[in-house]
Amino acid sequence: MRKKLLLILLILIFSLNGIGCEGVNRALKEKFVRKKEEKDEKEIIRIGGRETYPNEVRYKMHYVYWDAWMTEFINYLGVNHKKDVGNCRRALENSKKMAEFLKPEKALLLQPYIEKLARAKSDLVSGIVNSELDAKMLKHRMSRLHREVRRKFAPYNLDKKWIKPDIEPDWDWDTD
Repeated sequence: MRKKLLLILLILIFSLNGIGCEGVNRALKEKFVRKKEEKDEKEIIRIGGRETYPNEVRYKMHYVYWDAWMTEFINYLGVNHKKDVGNCRRALENSKKMAEFLKPEKALLLQPYIEKLARAKSDLVSGIVNSELDAKMLKHRMSRLHREVRRKFAPYNLDKKWIKPDIEPDWDWDTD
């Protein structure tokens, strides 16, 4: 009797699943398929038809890029001249971008570090740093600069009040 009941139950389950019972399949699908994440619309600001992020997010992004390029520059300084110049140039570009998102008072405090980095880049390009001793001295100076900027200008150490506020446009491009 049990075998017949089990056989009937299995036949019923397979037949319902086989003929495409909507309720059973939907319930299983809802249970085992990952739901799509909803996009947070307040993070993205549209200006002139293109998407842009808030200044705080953009500052963090350029800080992370700067940190990565500085780490690369310091760790591999002296190995390859072309790579050294490229890493320094990219770190300098991102530090300038960081200054653009800071209020003028805080950007002035970042400016000496940007100038030191620009001086290091010009030394690399001009060939002043051409020996192993020069590379070690530059590496020491850049390590100190990296630590100081990380301590003073890291997004998690920096108050939000030092980042420029987002400018909301008072015009609408999508008018019909």
